[in-house]
Parts: sequence; structure tokens; C-alpha cells
Amino acid sequence: MLASTRLVRSRQTQRAAFTLVEVLVVVAIVVILASVGTIATLKFLADAKVDNARMSAMALVEAAKTVEVRNPDGNIDLSQAGVQALIPYLDKGEAGILDPWGQPYQITYMPTSTGGRRVFVFTVSPDDGRTYGWPKEFEPPVQ
Repeated sequence: MLASTRLVRSRQTQRAAFTLVEVLVVVAIVVILASVGTIATLKFLADAKVDNARMSAMALVEAAKTVEVRNPDGNIDLSQAGVQALIPYLDKGEAGILDPWGQPYQITYMPTSTGGRRVFVFTVSPDDGRTYGWPKEFEPPVQ
């Protein structure tokens, strides 16, 4: 009986710690999970910047429409005046003319199929070099 108790105790004391291989496997699993989570988070943040750019461009287009309604004689050319002319019409004030990357938005007029023109507010992302703006149909296609 005494010998079997010693055998059980010696097995318990021998198995009191993890082996190096077990620790390395756990560390490898944690690193893989962290890298997958980081990549997903960075993609989410990039998509959020693009969505924010489009929403701000939409607000600037609405402000441009307000300027055009208040100046029916067309004496303000927003493509020349720039987004600074829209600051009084924005809820965010001067902060509304900067895109998520810290650059000012740009304004141009795009021709319509009916012979008129529509305001197109856009920005170019330094992350991927693509143009994002509103209305979305004026964005160049992805190549």
C-alpha cells in the first residue's frame, strides 16, 4: 500500500507544470487569433472611413443644393468657390469640409443625361487612391 501511494505522488509531482511544446502551441493559437482579429478590425475601420466620407459628401451636396436655391441667378460657381462656400450651411461648420483623412472635399459639376448638371462632391482616399463621393453614380468604377 505504501509503495502504491508513493507511485501516485511521484506521478502527481512530475506533472505539475506544462511542457514547452504545450506552451508554444497555446502561444501560437493566441497569435493566430489576434492576427485574424486585427485584420478584421482594420478592414472594418477602413470601411467606416469610406462610409463616413460618403455621408459627409452627401451633406455637402445638400448644402450645395441650398446655395443654388438661394442664388437662382447662378452667380456662385461652387466648383470655383470650393467647399468653403458651404460652411455656413453645414451643421458641423468648418469640420464638415474635411474628409476622414483630413483633406478638404472637392466640388465639381457633372453633366446629366438631360443636358443639365449636378453637383458632385468627392475626395480621394490616400489609403487606396480611390475616389469616394456623392452622388455615388459619379464615382469612377473600381479597376
